[in-house]
This record gives sequence, C-alpha cells and structure tokens, in this order.
Amino acid sequence: MQHGEPSAAIHEIVRQRIGRLTVVSALVHSVALLLGEGLIRKLISAYLIDLYEKESCLAARAQRQNAYPELEELSHYGLSLALLAGQMGVPYLPTRSQLGSDYLKNNPNLREIACPFGGQKLAAVRALVPDVGILHTQRCDPSGAAHRWGTLGMDVMGINACKKIIITTEKIVSPDIIRFDPNRTIVPGFRVAAVAEVPWGAYPLHLAGCYNSDLPAFSAACRDESVYQAYLARYILGVPDRASMMSQLMADRGPALMERLRIRQPIEAHAVVNGS
Repeated sequence: MQHGEPSAAIHEIVRQRIGRLTVVSALVHSVALLLGEGLIRKLISAYLIDLYEKESCLAARAQRQNAYPELEELSHYGLSLALLAGQMGVPYLPTRSQLGSDYLKNNPNLREIACPFGGQKLAAVRALVPDVGILHTQRCDPSGAAHRWGTLGMDVMGINACKKIIITTEKIVSPDIIRFDPNRTIVPGFRVAAVAEVPWGAYPLHLAGCYNSDLPAFSAACRDESVYQAYLARYILGVPDRASMMSQLMADRGPALMERLRIRQPIEAHAVVNGS
C-alpha cells in the first residue's frame, strides 16, 4: 500500500496551509507532513500511528501545537470494505473479519449485526465517501483517464469512492495509449475534476516502472526537530513546485541522484503505440 503516494500534492497542501482536514489513509507515511504541520483534524487509518510517535518528531510536534488528530482505526481489510462500499454506493458492507477485535469497541462506524438470512453474527462496516481523492499515476490522458500499475493496495476502491478526483501524473499521454491498454485504467476521465502533470510526483516513495524509493532519506529527516525544520524549509516551503524541489535535491546531493533512483528499461505490459 505504500506505493506511488501523491507526495507532490501533499507538499502543495502544506505550502497552502490547507488545514482542519479529515484524511483517509491506509498508511501514515503518506500524511506524515500533514500530521507534523498540524493540518489534520481527524485521521481515518488502517495503520497504527505509534510508528510516528516512536520513530519521528512529527506526532510530538502535532501535540505541541495542540493539533494531534482524532483517530479512527480499522484493519486494512476493514478500510478496504469501507471504501468499497463507498465506491458501490451502498451504506455498508458485512464482514466477519472485525469480530472479536477491539475495533468494534472503539470505532462507532463498525456495528455488530445479524445476517438477515441465517442469523449469524456479522460486522457492518460503514461506507466511506471522501469529498476529494488525490491519486498519483504513471500516466493519464488530458481528460484524466489514468493508468496505474504495480501494487495497488486500496487505490481502486479508494479513488472511486470519492466525490471529486484529482489526478497527478508522471506524463499526460494521448487517449490512444490509454485506450490501447484499458485494463490499467484505474479511473475513467469523466470522474476526474483536475489533472496535473508532475514528474517525480510520488518522490520520496517509489513508483512502479518509473523510479525507486528514497524514503530512508525522508524518514531520517523526520527523526529530529531541527533536521525536519531544515528539510521543510529547503525542499517544501522554500521551493514553488516539484521541479524546483528535484533541482534543489540534485544540487545538494549530486546530479546522479535521479539517475540512481530512475528505473532503466522498465518492463511494461503494453506495446509501443505511435512511437510512445
């Protein structure tokens, strides 16, 4: 699930100080900066936040700002079902997987129910329908019809559960390329409200077929308050966009950084179309 996260979009949210957010995220790595900057009001997550309490300064930073978010937890499968219910347009989906856990005691959006057919005990997972979903993809056409491959996690049900969709992408391509390989189309263009071409938009996370992860460097920057502040000032608040950030990183760490991370000769499942 920690693949191709919309890091460039998250950086822009930090620059614009868009706060009081309710964030739905399978893993907290994708929202670490929003947590540290006190921009999250409520976090609906399938991953315990204590990783950031133990291994970084970001949770403590949020606490000092009196901006530690309200937490609502499910299992990974539980969150998948909540988003799938949102995608399907039904109020909930039943499961057995949450039964016997403390999730039902602590999450008001999980309820114990009886099967209407056999009477057996089930858990009802309430649908999640986020206002806005942001997805980073390898490519899309100008309408927003987007191809994404590699590990998908909750991407399909997550993005399609949302009322409005923003796509950031490595490359905007011809609609012919999208139509040629339709099984990779994770979201249709008519559902998309906005598209932005943002090369390296998932960095420091990896993106299948494009580049490898540089997450250890980011994680190291989040362990100490002074190092984090310097990272934020230099690479996020101190630059206007993703291209400027990557240029600054190459200036600081050497021009070979991007070549070291870039995947050479990626194997893709589509044939060449019009030389693209």
